[in-house]
Amino acid sequence: MKTITVGIKWRDQIYDLKLPTQVSFKRVKELICESFSMMNQELPSHFDLQVTNKSIVFYDDDQIADFPLGNGDQLEIVGRKK
Repeated sequence: MKTITVGIKWRDQIYDLKLPTQVSFKRVKELICESFSMMNQELPSHFDLQVTNKSIVFYDDDQIADFPLGNGDQLEIVGRKK
């Protein structure tokens, strides 16, 4: 299974996370929530992910493999209202 390692930016810190490329962004959000929960980090109940320095828009059902993401890219957690 192919993976990439991305930085997850939250509250002025960056956390490395290794992700399989054949998953949806909805699953990526779930993995982020699980990882941050294990580190006792609280996330907003509703959030989006933005790719830093790339104008990419994606939705929960989109697959990572369908986008030009690679090792070292950063995904920023952006809280939103319902």
